[in-house]
Amino acid sequence: MLSSKILAVLSAFVVIINGQDEKEEIRIFSKCAKENGFDLKDLRKQSDIKELSQPHLCTIKCTWEKRNHLKNGKIDIKAVQANQKFLSMMKDKEGFIKCMSAVDNVKACDDVKKILNCTEKFRVRHIEECATETKTDLKEFIRYERLPKKDKKIETTPEKILCMEKCLWEKLELLGKDGVFVKDLAKYNRKGLRVKNKEKYVKCLEGIKIAKCEDIKKSKACEMQND
Repeated sequence: MLSSKILAVLSAFVVIINGQDEKEEIRIFSKCAKENGFDLKDLRKQSDIKELSQPHLCTIKCTWEKRNHLKNGKIDIKAVQANQKFLSMMKDKEGFIKCMSAVDNVKACDDVKKILNCTEKFRVRHIEECATETKTDLKEFIRYERLPKKDKKIETTPEKILCMEKCLWEKLELLGKDGVFVKDLAKYNRKGLRVKNKEKYVKCLEGIKIAKCEDIKKSKACEMQND
């Protein structure tokens, strides 16, 4: 089933955790990753919820706790309900809240899967929508995303892959209707989290305009230049 693998691909485009302040969320997530020995570059490698590594699960648990969304093993439902940005990513908000309300005893890192299962069940599935709209084979897209960087040549990237990425940037509201990257959000997507020079990466994105799929090569070049 591809549904359980979508999180990893989506992770490549934007950080979706559960904080209203994305910049602060990234800071906390990065700190938790360091504390738990999780390499942020492994975000793309881990896909199936059942197979997420302990460092990854512990990093997520740590983030929820530091944001006070998880206290003594219990989810603070009011805090989740107050986070409209996070809820906007759910296709059935009431169903999601009901699912989260039933989650209890998140004491061990492995228990975080209970939260992830709710998120996976109710989240908006942009990647499937984009695959349908661009007539792209989802398996092909996932295979491409997992290729080692040395095997990815910008100039030979298949057009459908470029169209998928453009669609995802747009669905996640990181790319405006005018073809310009939204500054505050583009800075904190997970590609930005992985690159070595984040400021130059953002500056590079700000200097380009995406009108057609082919133009996505420009954003890919920004990533390559600053990694």
